[in-house]
Amino acid sequence: MIQVNSPSGPVSLRIVGIVTDFSSPEGMIYVDRKKYREIWKDQLVDGFALYAQPGYDPELIRRELDHRFGRSLNLTSVSQGEIKKQVAERIDSAFSYTRAIEVAALLVALLGLLNTFLISVMERTQELGVLRALGMSKKHIRRLILQEALLQGSLGSL
Repeated sequence: MIQVNSPSGPVSLRIVGIVTDFSSPEGMIYVDRKKYREIWKDQLVDGFALYAQPGYDPELIRRELDHRFGRSLNLTSVSQGEIKKQVAERIDSAFSYTRAIEVAALLVALLGLLNTFLISVMERTQELGVLRALGMSKKHIRRLILQEALLQGSLGSL
């Protein structure tokens, strides 16, 4: 038995089965429509779940329901695939700000790496001048600086 609150007070309902249903994070209680009307005094329905038997196309069934009852009963039908897609989109949009934070952190890290590299080159201007005076070509100095940058960048990335 399970005790639930209703407009007419607490009601005990007998549990006849347990199913796994991922459509509601809070869980769901399925009640016979006649019993529901009797306890809650509510003539409206806000949802139905239909399961197609093997061999029937759920999309055809959905289109037929929309065609027959959509306008007259103000009915909207949604497939399980669409629900999953909508949930995934909402989760993605909820976490979209984290991607912006990741990009900002990456930019800060790259600026820090660039700053470190520029300081190391500026501190070594005398050393680079001595290397030029000893006969090292501009091409070799550029290659040396590039190799240092690649090494620092690789180690920074790790």
